[in-house]
Amino acid sequence: MPRLTNSTRRRQSRCKGIALVVTTIVTIIGGLVAAVAVLVLWRSPLPAVTAQAASSADQKLESVHIPSGSRLISLTQDEVNSVLRDRLQKSGQLVDSDANGVHDVRVALNGNDITAFITLGQRGTELTVELEGKLYSQGQYLRFDPISCSIGALTLPRPLLASAMRNALNDREEKLRLPPDVSELRVENGRVLLRYN
Repeated sequence: MPRLTNSTRRRQSRCKGIALVVTTIVTIIGGLVAAVAVLVLWRSPLPAVTAQAASSADQKLESVHIPSGSRLISLTQDEVNSVLRDRLQKSGQLVDSDANGVHDVRVALNGNDITAFITLGQRGTELTVELEGKLYSQGQYLRFDPISCSIGALTLPRPLLASAMRNALNDREEKLRLPPDVSELRVENGRVLLRYN
């Protein structure tokens, strides 16, 4: 068996050290990627949507067209979710769970804030985006001031959130216009208030 020289031993020792460092770095990166994947794929529990809320919301929205009906309508969280689901399904903006795209949109009303839960992706890799903020109208347009946003359990930093909201709403002003017969929309005390002309 040949004898190892000091330089050969040093070289082998360096190679083992480099291999150990590389292995440690790869393990740490792999762990971080796995942790981020778990955080991103974590799903928030979604607010429930009930069938009774749909008929209650329809009755309230129809009452505006009756001459003696109220011009201010107050919708509960359940009613807002049922109307939202109905409108999104009828417009074809929700896709089946096997398709890639938006699968569900629901809201939670907390005091004067609203939290939107948007489920998107494809079965098995769905993400839940949770966006909280203030929803109100100004003039004839909807306004949304974001407070926080998370993708799964991963919270976005506020500057990144503000920039993303500006980009998302840029050039979409017409889509945020209220219907001509609605003069005001706001979230107040856990309800969405709509004032009609």
